[in-house]
Amino acid sequence: MRNELLWKKPSEPRSHCSHSTCALVAEHIQRVVAPSSMMLGTFLLIVGSVASQSTVPSHRRELQTAVSTVADLTSALANTAVGRIVLASGTYYLTAQLSVTRSVVLEAAVAGSVVLDAQASYSSRRRVLYINPGLSGVVQLIGLSITRGYVLGGVPGQPDGSQRGGGVNVYSGTVTISSCTISGNSADDGGGIYVFSGTVTLSSCTISGNTAVWGGGVIVWYQQGGTGTVAISSCTISGNTVSHDGGGVNVIYGTVTITSSSIYGNTAGNGYYWWGERAGYGGGVNVNSGTARITSSSIYGNTAYQGGQNVYVGTRDVAHWPISAVCF
Repeated sequence: MRNELLWKKPSEPRSHCSHSTCALVAEHIQRVVAPSSMMLGTFLLIVGSVASQSTVPSHRRELQTAVSTVADLTSALANTAVGRIVLASGTYYLTAQLSVTRSVVLEAAVAGSVVLDAQASYSSRRRVLYINPGLSGVVQLIGLSITRGYVLGGVPGQPDGSQRGGGVNVYSGTVTISSCTISGNSADDGGGIYVFSGTVTLSSCTISGNTAVWGGGVIVWYQQGGTGTVAISSCTISGNTVSHDGGGVNVIYGTVTITSSSIYGNTAGNGYYWWGERAGYGGGVNVNSGTARITSSSIYGNTAYQGGQNVYVGTRDVAHWPISAVCF
């Protein structure tokens, strides 16, 4: 694991001191400041004849760590000083979910070359990523492939909620997922991605081949105080399957916008709700409640056994539904 601190040189001081004054300042600096080898991440600010040691502002510095193993990745996530984690190319085989509980950037060194593989199954259940940095937390995932999470039926010994989000479970924060592939995951709710709360942006992602009971690709379903908001742009959502509703995207409360995206080849199956009625609505997109906006998108070739082959709007209150999508 390699650490490096990236920072910008501070601007020149606005005033200048005399030669004699600067000499005194330099002598003072030698007494109070550690040797240069220990000054990583700090700079000296001299204004007039006053010298002080000041930390580089957080927006002007960033501790970046390069990792190449699961152990390094786990360690870097636990190190709150690390703001950006760059993953070397390869497959990272997980034996436990990765928990992101603070602001951080996870980025592939080469987009598409990093695979986070939960290698989970019915007998060994775990998701790939759990994201919960708090209300003010900011998390970015860039260029990653997220696969083989399995929490269908829940994780034995864990509380209710463990069955949600086979690939990614977003519980809070502002989360941006860009240029990622989320595929081959399974869950009760949200085979690919489950959003409970926070603000989530999916950009230029492929979400495919995931399975669930509800929301094969993405589900936005807040309960007990969650307020999920999701923006999906320039994404491909295809080949996802559910036994109930929302093969590609399922909106159950929350707010979702879909722009310039393709949603095709998803399936809402013919299972039964717990009260005995047949399920299978919204092969491409199912809107049960909340707010949904779809613009400049192609939604086609999806399958639903009950209704809404491509888009289904339920009987509950949908605040806004201006569709300028191509549905065929």
